[in-house]
Amino acid sequence: MQDFFNSTLKVCLVGDAKYDAAIKEAVQNNWTLTKFEFINNMDLKDKKIIQDKTSSFLVPLSLSDLGDPHLTPNLVYQWKMLNDNRWLSILPGGRKSILDYRDYNIIVYSPFDNFNLESNILLCSYRLGLMIKSMQDAIIISRDKKIKGAPFNVLKDVLSQINLKANVLKNKTLLVNENLLKNKNEKGKFAITEEILKTYKFKYKIVSQQEIETAIKNKDKESCYFCPVFSGGKDIYIYNLENMGSDLWNIRNESTTVDNGDISKLNQAIGSN
Repeated sequence: MQDFFNSTLKVCLVGDAKYDAAIKEAVQNNWTLTKFEFINNMDLKDKKIIQDKTSSFLVPLSLSDLGDPHLTPNLVYQWKMLNDNRWLSILPGGRKSILDYRDYNIIVYSPFDNFNLESNILLCSYRLGLMIKSMQDAIIISRDKKIKGAPFNVLKDVLSQINLKANVLKNKTLLVNENLLKNKNEKGKFAITEEILKTYKFKYKIVSQQEIETAIKNKDKESCYFCPVFSGGKDIYIYNLENMGSDLWNIRNESTTVDNGDISKLNQAIGSN
């Protein structure tokens, strides 16, 4: 981590015009922790680049061999994992090759909604700014609170700090993508039902994808974005749009739907702060 703060973040472009423009804008507008520059995703095949300890790398990773050319430079990431995890990740430089990295080497990550609304990572372009800001905030929390330990313990402690801000939701409207309720994949998995959503005790609104994108672009002061992400496990992010992506609440578990337990914990977090 100490090496990371002195490194240059090499932001990997994937060759898709929309994604590459969005990741450039996201980093330029939201990343302040280190210097950064842009490289081609395929450059990670060069061992001299990946071995550079003065560099770190922001790259979309597949933690299994999914055969998606937008995720991997010629499928060189050979992850031996049981789940189809796809993460936007920051890797430290200094390994012999890209093949030497495993999930526990990742400094910070933000998952793509692999099993639902972002089955192709290019579909996440609209929220890349939120993801970058969220990842940076997690690093800052870990640094400032001096959080140390095994990876899962660090994750748990960082999420606990994020969730202390949930009371902000008392005065915000939670935006829920209508496509989450319409999802019929896998017999209703990877979604939320209207019945469960109604157990949320504060203001919410079911809106279109376009309305969400507009609210993000306008940094809507009245709204937050409810963003469940299914990638191996389930992560629920609630982004504060007013300050572009700071997490107000986050939970991670292995469920394949947003259930009553998730909403109950969210209500408790909001009400207890």
